[in-house]
Amino acid sequence: MPDELLLDHDPISGMTEWISTDEETGETFIRYEQDVSPILDYNKEMQAETRRNICFTTRLSIAVRPVPPCASR
Repeated sequence: MPDELLLDHDPISGMTEWISTDEETGETFIRYEQDVSPILDYNKEMQAETRRNICFTTRLSIAVRPVPPCASR
């Protein structure tokens, strides 16, 4: 695996962007990583809250998804 260099880190979204180049082929790769545990935990809480309040609401909002890298800029 080629060495990776940190390109960017967004402290708000937690998205980290890495770049690496394969020395044999010359191909460059950009990789994104994000700890989605807080998002999944929030979704579980919202799902449980929605189930508790299902009789009192007509609009269901039970999930949030990470923002794709290109859409966050």
